[in-house]
Amino acid sequence: MKQSMRYFLILFVLSCVSCSSSKDEWQLASPNGKIDVTIAWYKTDGSIFYVADVHHEDGKRVRALDKSGLGLKRDDHDFSRGLQFRSLKREEIYEPYTTISGKRINDINHCNEITLSFEHESGEMLDVIFRAYDEGLAFRYHFLAKDTVPRMVIDELSSFNLNSTGGKAWMQTYDTIRHWSLGYEIPYHREIPIGTSAPVSYGWALPLLFEKEDGTWVFVSEADLDEHYAGMHVRQHAPSGNYMLEFPEEYECYGLFSRFPSSTLPWKTPWRFAIITDRLGDIIESNIVDHLSRHTEFENTDWIKPGISSWSWWHDPASSSNYIPLADHVDLSAEMGWKYSLVDADWDIMRNGDIDQLIDYAHEQGVELFIWYNSGGPNNRVKWYFNLSDEVVANLRSEGVPQNVISKLRPIYNKGFFPEEEYYEVVHSHLGDDDFGRWGEQIILAARNRNARPRDRFYEEEARVKEFQLLRERGVRGIKLDFFASDKQEIIKMYINIFREAAKNEILINTHGSTIPRGWTKTFPNLLTMEAVMGAEFYGTPEWPELAPIQNTIYPFIRDVVGPTDYTPFTLSTRRGGFPRITSNAHELALVVHYETGLLHIAEWADYVRQQPDFIIQFLQDVPVVWDDIKFISGYPGDYSALARQSGDTWYVSGINGKKESRTLSFIPDFLQPGEYKARYYLDGEEFQTFRFETNTIMHDNKITVDMIPLGGFVLVLEKVKSKK
Repeated sequence: MKQSMRYFLILFVLSCVSCSSSKDEWQLASPNGKIDVTIAWYKTDGSIFYVADVHHEDGKRVRALDKSGLGLKRDDHDFSRGLQFRSLKREEIYEPYTTISGKRINDINHCNEITLSFEHESGEMLDVIFRAYDEGLAFRYHFLAKDTVPRMVIDELSSFNLNSTGGKAWMQTYDTIRHWSLGYEIPYHREIPIGTSAPVSYGWALPLLFEKEDGTWVFVSEADLDEHYAGMHVRQHAPSGNYMLEFPEEYECYGLFSRFPSSTLPWKTPWRFAIITDRLGDIIESNIVDHLSRHTEFENTDWIKPGISSWSWWHDPASSSNYIPLADHVDLSAEMGWKYSLVDADWDIMRNGDIDQLIDYAHEQGVELFIWYNSGGPNNRVKWYFNLSDEVVANLRSEGVPQNVISKLRPIYNKGFFPEEEYYEVVHSHLGDDDFGRWGEQIILAARNRNARPRDRFYEEEARVKEFQLLRERGVRGIKLDFFASDKQEIIKMYINIFREAAKNEILINTHGSTIPRGWTKTFPNLLTMEAVMGAEFYGTPEWPELAPIQNTIYPFIRDVVGPTDYTPFTLSTRRGGFPRITSNAHELALVVHYETGLLHIAEWADYVRQQPDFIIQFLQDVPVVWDDIKFISGYPGDYSALARQSGDTWYVSGINGKKESRTLSFIPDFLQPGEYKARYYLDGEEFQTFRFETNTIMHDNKITVDMIPLGGFVLVLEKVKSKK
C-alpha cells in the first residue's frame, strides 16, 4: 500500500479566542467553514464542554449539538473537573491515503485540529483533541504521563447533546446476553422521538442517526478503537436528547473480564465523532471513520485481495459438513470467476470427504477457501446442541430412517436444545442399543445445532499461533470467525491479536457475531468485512420477511456508514427450514451493490444461481467489490434508498423500495464525467419475483427515470463509451 503523505500547518497560540471571568472558549472551524466547534473551559470547577454549529446550504447557522459533556473518571483521579488550562496547539491536516477496500479507496483526510492541554489538580496532564471536518467533528482524550502502573477509566462523561425531543431518531437497542450475542443483530427502531429512553436498561447501540426539527442530520459513532479501550454504546436515558457514552455491560462474556478499560500511560482513547449536515447524502458519502483511523500496520499487503465468494450454508445449513455440496459451490466460484468459496460451521466433521480434500480440489479449480470457526474461548458458550425439530424429523424420514425409529424419539420432539454433553445419552436412552447402533449417528448429525464448531482455537495465544500456522500450511486463504459476543476490552484485544497473527500468515478475516466496524479495515486491511447486521440469514426466522424491506433501506444510512457490511445478499429461493421473502428479485439483486464489503458472499444455492437468466449470470460475474467513489441519489431511512458506486469508468446505481407502494425515481446523474454511456437496466419483470433486462445509450446529462414496484428495486450499470480515435 502506498505510504500516505501528511502536511502540517502548526500554530502555537497562547491565548483563548473568548475569555470571561467564568469561562474561556476556543473556536475551531472546518476547512470550508461549514462546521464550527466551540470548546469551553469553566473556571469555577475546571470542567469542559463543547457545542457545534452547522451552516445549512441556505446560509443559516444552526446549533446542532448544544452543551455536551467532556471528561473521564479514572480509578485514581476525576478528569471531568479540577482542570486548569495550560496551552493549545492548532494544526491543519491534509493527508491523502489509500485503502484496499471501502467506500472510496483513494481519499483525503482534511480537517482542522486543536489540542487543548489541561493540568489536573493532581499535576497530571490531559490533552483534549478536537477535529473539525467539513462533514462533522471528532474528539479524543490523551493522558500524557508515563507510568507502567495500569490505570482504569471507570466513567466517561462524553456526550452528544441534541437538546431536542421533537426530532426523529433511528437506533438499535444494545444487545442482551444469549449464546450467540452480543452481535448487533437487532432491528433498528425508526423515527422515534429524539430522547426516547431505550426499552432495555443497557441502552442504545452505536451508531445513532438523528433528524432534528430544523432539518439538521446528526450521526454518532466512534473510530480508531484499539486494544487499550472498550467498544462503547450509549446509556438508556437521554433527557432532552443528551446521549452519554457507556462502557460494555457487566453481563457480557458471562461476567468475565472488567467492563472498564485499563492501560499503562501514556494512553489515547478512540475518536468519538458526529457527522453533522443538512444534506442526508453527506452521511452516506462520509468516509470519516477511515479519516480518523490509523494507517495499516502491515508492511506488505499485496496478498490481500477483495473478492466474491460462493456460500452453501444460507440455503442449507447442513451442507457445510458435506463435501458434495461444498465441492459444488467451489465449482460455482470457478464457473463465475469468483476468487473464494466459504465453508461454514462443522466442516471438521465433514461427510463424504474432508477439509484437506476440499482445499486441494478448490486449488485445482483456481478457487481459495474461507473456513468458519467459533471464536470461543470463554467469551461464548456456543457448542453443539441437539434439537429434534419438525424440520429435522421430516429430513430424517426422507433420508430413510424408519418411522418406528423416529417415533421412539417423540418425547423429545421440539423440546429445545440439549447441551453437547447430553447428546449421545439422550438419543441412546430413547432408541436402545440396536437402533442407536444403526441410526443414532445419523440422527445426531441431522439434529445438531449449526454454527457450533470448531472452537477454542483463537482465544489463547499459543493455540492461535498454532492454528494460523496450520491454516497457512493447508493453503487456506481466510477464516470466518463467529460469536465474539462482547465489546469489553479483553475481547477487543482478542480481535486485534487475531488480525495481527492472521496477517503474519497471510490469512484474510471475516467476523460474524461481532462488533460494528470501528476503523479496523484501514488499520488491519486483511479484515475484509464484518457482520453486525440482521442480514439474509434471518430468513430463518418468521419475523424477518416483513422486517427485511424496511431494515434494508435503513442500513445505508446507519450500519453501512461505518464500514463493510456482510449482509450476504442475493437470496432468491427460500432457505431450507426458512421463510419466503416478500421483496422482489430486483430488490435482492440491488443489495449486491447497495452495501459495501470487501468480501461479497453470494448466498444463493449453486444450482439456483446457475438457473438465472444469462444477463444476471453476467452481472454476478462482472460486479466489482472495490470502489472508487459513492454518491447518494435520494432516499429516506425506512422508506427507500438509491445510491451510486463507481468502479473506474463504470457506475453501479442501485435502488431499493421498502414500502408496499410503487415509487418512481427520477434523477440526473451529475456524478458522471461528460460523454456517452451504455446503460444496462436490471429491473423487476411483469410477473412478481422475475427479472427484466433493458439496454440503451444515454448522455451524461440525460434525465433517468426508473419505476420501482412495491418492495422492489433496480440496478442500473452506466458504462462510459470509449471515444473512437
